Amino acid sequence: MLLFGCHQESPPEAPPPAGCGPGMAEARGPGGAPLCVDQARVTVAAYEECIGRGLCSARPAGSGCLRDDLTTQQLPVNCVDVGQADAFCKAQRKRLPSREELQALPLQPNEGLRWGSDQEWTSTRRQPTQALAVSFQPQMRSFFAESLLPPETQRADLGFRCIR
Repeated sequence: MLLFGCHQESPPEAPPPAGCGPGMAEARGPGGAPLCVDQARVTVAAYEECIGRGLCSARPAGSGCLRDDLTTQQLPVNCVDVGQADAFCKAQRKRLPSREELQALPLQPNEGLRWGSDQEWTSTRRQPTQALAVSFQPQMRSFFAESLLPPETQRADLGFRCIR
């Protein structure tokens, strides 16, 4: 199922969070609430480190799933289901963003956030058996596509980022 929505501008009333930290950008969520957002999707190296610490589970070795080697370490991790993405974010003392939080973020690259065309997991559930993934189309600056997927879905074109 593919749906389209519009990017809405957030009001500038709330102060930005103090000190988001390296690799994160200050942004405004729904209603202008301050957020710290990963500038880019979680990398293979970061996810593999989480596995090494015993806080994340292994990914499948399927077709298109990036392995941890010198050529892929800084690429966005893929082939993780929504539970694995959630566990990674929690291990970093962060969380998965909701659909509404992602929709409120600026799509312009000069805002410190980097978007790709692959889908990203959100914390939004439509039903217990359906999790929501969002695909940004930065060239359009205001539209994104949504897909309802079984939470156990692990695909080569599906990654995630975290917020706090």
